[in-house]
Amino acid sequence: MDRVAGIIVFRSPLAAECRERSLVLKAMNIEHAVRSHADEWALIVPEHRVPVAVRQLDHYARESRNWPAGRPTSLPHHPLSPTGVVIGLAVLLAVAAAEGKVLFGRDWFEAGRVDTALVRQGEWWRAVTALTLHVDVGHLLGNLLLGGIFGLVAGRLLGNGLAWFGIVVAGVAGNAVSAVVQPPPHSAVGASTAVFAALGLIAAYVWRRRVELPLRWAARWAPIVVAAVLLAWTGSGNGRTDVVAHLTGFLAGIALGVAYGAIVPALKLGPRSQWVLGVGAVAIVAAAWSIALAKAG
Repeated sequence: MDRVAGIIVFRSPLAAECRERSLVLKAMNIEHAVRSHADEWALIVPEHRVPVAVRQLDHYARESRNWPAGRPTSLPHHPLSPTGVVIGLAVLLAVAAAEGKVLFGRDWFEAGRVDTALVRQGEWWRAVTALTLHVDVGHLLGNLLLGGIFGLVAGRLLGNGLAWFGIVVAGVAGNAVSAVVQPPPHSAVGASTAVFAALGLIAAYVWRRRVELPLRWAARWAPIVVAAVLLAWTGSGNGRTDVVAHLTGFLAGIALGVAYGAIVPALKLGPRSQWVLGVGAVAIVAAAWSIALAKAG
């Protein structure tokens, strides 16, 4: 099917719309292929099958418009891809290696940790760099595990680029707010603020989108309740745990998730836009570390 050459009979910025129509053609035994190019997806049919394919798609479109019960009962999903998680894990492992070797003659831990007094004095980049630092292997492995799980779920819902851009932004916002509300001297490191931002982002996005679906109130609110339980269960920890940062990260994720739920359906982001957002997430971290290391010199 992937080698089909022919005429484009349908195109859309949403992969889901092409896949729906692919099912229509598959049911009619019409050879076709779904391909992505730039910011859109296309349905391609051999030239000799174009007339019948167009008729079937037109018929499907008319039925969809005239069917009053056509409201979806579930959220659209993106293909499951580990790309975002792999890149995120690579960044955390690379920083851990650099921190252990005092790379470039810099003390990465001191240069990148959140220090509430310094953040309040304008060293905003610490809200970013602290997300990539950890106090020990156990701390790192715990965040790698939970971050990987939540990252996969967020990527499935939003696409890898938009998901990881949101996780980074909400994690940074969580650290920044934590630095404002916690008095000096206070120091913090760890990706857990971003991990709980991802949890809040997922919960709020699903809740916001489910408002549009024909579901009972319990089903709509279930994501928020489950996320709050997970926060209480995994986010309180021991005496070393920065509960405030976990909470502010979670709340930042909630806020961004509600916003995503309201605007994402209208954006119709294609593969190229997702890549741009993914690169943007990495660029935020890289820029913050560049500033931190320059200042540490």
